[in-house]
Amino acid sequence: MKTIRANNWLLSIVILLLSIGYLLRVPIVPFHPDEQTQLFMSGDLEQFFRNPRELFWDPEREQDIRQQYRELDAPITRLLLGLGRQLTGLSAPTVDWDWTKDWNYNERAGAVPSQTLLVTGRLSVALLFPISLLLIFRIGHAIGGKTIAWLTMLSLASNALVLLHTRRAMAESALLFTSILTLWTLKQLKQNAYLLAIPAALAFNAKQSNAPLALICLIAILFPLFEKTPSLKKRLLWVALFVFLFVAITLVLNPFLWSDPLNATLAAWLARKDLIQRQATVLALGNPHLVWETIPERILGLFIHLFLSPPAIGDVANYLEQTRSSETIYFSNPMTWISRGFIAGTFVAILTFYGFIIAPLQARHADRSSRRYILLLWAGTLIQIAVQVYLIPLPFQRYVMPLVPFACVWLALGFYNLGRLLSGILHHSKSNPIFEK
Repeated sequence: MKTIRANNWLLSIVILLLSIGYLLRVPIVPFHPDEQTQLFMSGDLEQFFRNPRELFWDPEREQDIRQQYRELDAPITRLLLGLGRQLTGLSAPTVDWDWTKDWNYNERAGAVPSQTLLVTGRLSVALLFPISLLLIFRIGHAIGGKTIAWLTMLSLASNALVLLHTRRAMAESALLFTSILTLWTLKQLKQNAYLLAIPAALAFNAKQSNAPLALICLIAILFPLFEKTPSLKKRLLWVALFVFLFVAITLVLNPFLWSDPLNATLAAWLARKDLIQRQATVLALGNPHLVWETIPERILGLFIHLFLSPPAIGDVANYLEQTRSSETIYFSNPMTWISRGFIAGTFVAILTFYGFIIAPLQARHADRSSRRYILLLWAGTLIQIAVQVYLIPLPFQRYVMPLVPFACVWLALGFYNLGRLLSGILHHSKSNPIFEK
C-alpha cells in the first residue's frame, strides 16, 4: 500500500511539473490565424443562449461565413474557448481572419486577437494536457507495466508536435485529449461496452479526423477484450446502442443539425470535401509537389511529418515573416525541436517501428485482456493510417496529430525493448568475456 501511494505521489508531482513547464510557455507560441477563427466562432456559445435558432442550418444562408464554419469544423474547441472567455469576462472577436488579405490588413481590421484573449483561449484547451498525460500513462501501464507507462507518458510530454500544436487556441489539444481518452476507455469498460460511444463521439466532435476511433470501438465491442464474451445478440445490441449514442451526442453538440439533420449533414460532408479539393488546387498552383497525389506520396508525407519535419509554425508561408520573432523565441528552447530532424527523427522512427513490430509478438505472452488490448491498438494504428492516407492529400503537419498517441505507445515499447536487448548483450559479454586475464 505504501509503495502504491508513493508511486501515485511521484506520478502526480511529475505530471504537475511537466504541466507547469508546458503552460508557462503557452504565451510565447507563435500565432496562427486559425486561432482567430476559433475565437471568432466561440461566440456561438453566447448565441446559443440568446437565440439558438440562429445556429440552425439554413440552405438560404450558405454564404454566411459562420454557417460555413459550423459545417466544416467540429464544435468542441469553440465550446471550450467560449467557456474560457465566459470565466474571464472576455467577448468573442467580431472579425474573422481573411486569408485573401495580408497580415497588415487583418491587423487593421481587428483580426489579430489581443494577447489577453489569445492566452485565455489557449489556456482553455491547454489545460487538457495534464489529463492527457495521466491517461496515456494508464494506457502504457495496461500494455506493459510501470516502466512502459513512464516511457509512454514522457514520450507524449516531449513530443515536439504536441508542444507546439496543442498550445494554440485550435482543435489539436481537444483532438489529442479525446483520442487518448477513447483509447484508455477501451480497456476500462468490462460491461456495457456501448458506452464507448461517449469518448468516441467526443473525439469525433473534437476533430473529424478522429472518426477512425469509432471503428476501433466497434471492433472492441464485437470482439471484447475480457474473459467473458457476451452473446452475439448482446454484442449486436451494443453496436446499435453505440450508434444511437454516438449520433445523439453529435446532434447535441452541433445545434446547426437540429433544423434539418440529414441535409445539414450532407452539406457539412460536401463542404469538407470541397474545402480539401480547393486547398489542394491552390497549393498545386504554387507548387505541384506539395500535394500528395499518390498513396506512396501520402505514406511518405505522413512519415516525414510524424517524425522528421521541424515543428511547423504555419501551414503556408504567407504570414511567417510577421511571426519570425516569436518563432525565434519559441525555438530557443531545445525541447521544442531536439527530437526532430533527420538524425534524431530517424532514431525515434526506428524505435517506434520496432515497438510496433514487436508488440503482437510480445502480446502472445500476456493475459487475454492485455493481449487483445495490444492487438486492438495495433490494428487501430493501421486503421488510422489507412483512413488518413486515403482521405487527406494535404501536406499540413498538424493533420498527423491523430497518430501521435499511437506513436507514443510504440516508441515507449521500442525504447523499453531496446534497453532490454542492450542490457542482455552487456550481461552476456560480462559473463562470457572474449579474453581471459
